[in-house]
Amino acid sequence: MEKFIHKAKTFWNIVLILAAMSCFPVEFRPLLILDRGYARVALLIQLRQEGIPFLCRAKRSVMVYLQGQRKGKTLGRFKIKPGQFLRYSVLYHSQKKEPLDLIIYFGKGTRNLGISWFLQEPL
Repeated sequence: MEKFIHKAKTFWNIVLILAAMSCFPVEFRPLLILDRGYARVALLIQLRQEGIPFLCRAKRSVMVYLQGQRKGKTLGRFKIKPGQFLRYSVLYHSQKKEPLDLIIYFGKGTRNLGISWFLQEPL
Protein backbone atom coordinates (compact mmCIF):
# COMPACT_ATOMS: atom_id res chain seq x y z
CA MET A 1 0.00 0.00 0.00
CA GLU A 2 2.86 2.39 0.85
CA LYS A 3 4.42 1.88 -2.61
CA PHE A 4 1.07 2.76 -4.23
CA ILE A 5 0.76 5.96 -2.17
CA HIS A 6 4.34 6.95 -3.11
CA LYS A 7 3.60 6.45 -6.83
CA ALA A 8 0.30 8.35 -6.55
CA LYS A 9 2.10 11.23 -4.84
CA THR A 10 4.62 11.43 -7.69
CA PHE A 11 1.77 11.29 -10.25
CA TRP A 12 -0.13 14.17 -8.64
CA ASN A 13 3.06 16.23 -8.25
CA ILE A 14 3.70 15.84 -11.98
CA VAL A 15 0.10 16.69 -12.90
CA LEU A 16 0.13 19.87 -10.79
CA ILE A 17 3.56 20.97 -12.01
CA LEU A 18 2.59 20.40 -15.67
CA ALA A 19 -0.64 22.35 -15.15
CA ALA A 20 1.26 25.29 -13.65
CA MET A 21 3.99 25.22 -16.30
CA SER A 22 1.44 25.12 -19.14
CA CYS A 23 0.57 28.71 -18.21
CA PHE A 24 3.95 29.85 -19.54
CA PRO A 25 5.28 29.84 -23.11
CA VAL A 26 8.03 27.21 -23.44
CA GLU A 27 10.73 29.85 -23.99
CA PHE A 28 9.72 31.68 -20.78
CA ARG A 29 9.26 28.77 -18.38
CA PRO A 30 10.47 29.68 -14.90
CA LEU A 31 13.04 27.64 -13.01
CA LEU A 32 11.18 25.22 -10.74
CA ILE A 33 12.81 25.23 -7.29
CA LEU A 34 12.04 22.09 -5.28
CA ASP A 35 12.70 21.22 -1.66
CA ARG A 36 14.28 17.96 -0.49
CA GLY A 37 10.99 16.04 -0.37
CA TYR A 38 10.71 16.25 -4.17
CA ALA A 39 14.08 14.60 -4.90
CA ARG A 40 12.42 11.48 -6.34
CA VAL A 41 14.01 10.10 -9.47
CA ALA A 42 10.66 9.48 -11.25
CA LEU A 43 9.68 13.12 -10.79
CA LEU A 44 13.06 14.46 -11.91
CA ILE A 45 13.03 12.24 -15.01
CA GLN A 46 9.53 13.44 -15.93
CA LEU A 47 10.52 17.10 -15.48
CA ARG A 48 13.57 16.63 -17.73
CA GLN A 49 11.49 14.85 -20.39
CA GLU A 50 8.92 17.67 -20.33
CA GLY A 51 11.66 20.29 -20.69
CA ILE A 52 10.93 21.88 -17.31
CA PRO A 53 14.06 23.42 -15.78
CA PHE A 54 14.53 22.56 -12.12
CA LEU A 55 16.80 22.96 -9.14
CA CYS A 56 16.17 20.56 -6.25
CA ARG A 57 17.68 20.83 -2.79
CA ALA A 58 18.90 17.44 -1.58
CA LYS A 59 19.60 15.75 1.75
CA ARG A 60 23.14 14.98 2.81
CA SER A 61 22.26 11.25 2.81
CA VAL A 62 21.40 11.18 -0.92
CA MET A 63 23.61 8.79 -2.89
CA VAL A 64 25.06 9.82 -6.26
CA TYR A 65 27.52 8.22 -8.63
CA LEU A 66 30.34 10.21 -10.19
CA GLN A 67 30.80 9.66 -13.92
CA GLY A 68 32.93 6.56 -14.50
CA GLN A 69 32.73 5.27 -10.91
CA ARG A 70 30.78 2.20 -9.84
CA LYS A 71 30.66 2.97 -6.14
CA GLY A 72 28.24 5.64 -4.93
CA LYS A 73 28.97 8.52 -2.59
CA THR A 74 26.60 10.33 -0.24
CA LEU A 75 26.40 14.09 -0.65
CA GLY A 76 27.64 14.62 2.91
CA ARG A 77 30.97 12.95 1.97
CA PHE A 78 31.96 15.62 -0.58
CA LYS A 79 34.70 17.86 0.86
CA ILE A 80 34.17 21.61 0.61
CA LYS A 81 35.58 24.70 2.36
CA PRO A 82 33.58 27.71 3.60
CA GLY A 83 32.78 30.14 0.76
CA GLN A 84 33.43 27.47 -1.86
CA PHE A 85 31.13 26.45 -4.72
CA LEU A 86 31.56 23.10 -6.53
CA ARG A 87 29.79 21.46 -9.46
CA TYR A 88 29.93 17.80 -10.54
CA SER A 89 28.27 15.72 -13.24
CA VAL A 90 26.64 12.81 -11.41
CA LEU A 91 24.24 9.92 -11.88
CA TYR A 92 21.32 9.94 -9.45
CA HIS A 93 19.66 6.74 -8.22
CA SER A 94 21.23 3.30 -7.92
CA GLN A 95 19.10 1.73 -10.68
CA LYS A 96 17.84 4.54 -12.92
CA LYS A 97 21.21 6.38 -13.11
CA GLU A 98 19.63 9.72 -14.08
CA PRO A 99 22.30 12.20 -15.26
CA LEU A 100 22.19 15.42 -13.22
CA ASP A 101 24.48 18.21 -12.13
CA LEU A 102 25.34 18.36 -8.44
CA ILE A 103 25.95 21.83 -7.06
CA ILE A 104 27.48 22.17 -3.59
CA TYR A 105 27.73 25.47 -1.74
CA PHE A 106 29.15 26.17 1.71
CA GLY A 107 27.94 29.57 2.98
CA LYS A 108 30.48 31.95 4.45
CA GLY A 109 30.18 35.07 6.57
CA THR A 110 28.70 36.26 9.84
CA ARG A 111 25.56 34.21 9.24
CA ASN A 112 26.97 30.81 8.33
CA LEU A 113 24.47 29.21 5.97
CA GLY A 114 26.01 25.75 6.26
CA ILE A 115 26.41 23.36 3.36
CA SER A 116 23.67 23.07 0.74
CA TRP A 117 23.40 20.41 -1.96
CA PHE A 118 21.35 20.90 -5.13
CA LEU A 119 20.49 18.58 -8.00
CA GLN A 120 19.87 20.23 -11.36
CA GLU A 121 19.18 19.09 -14.86
CA PRO A 122 22.47 18.92 -16.79
CA LEU A 123 23.33 22.13 -18.66
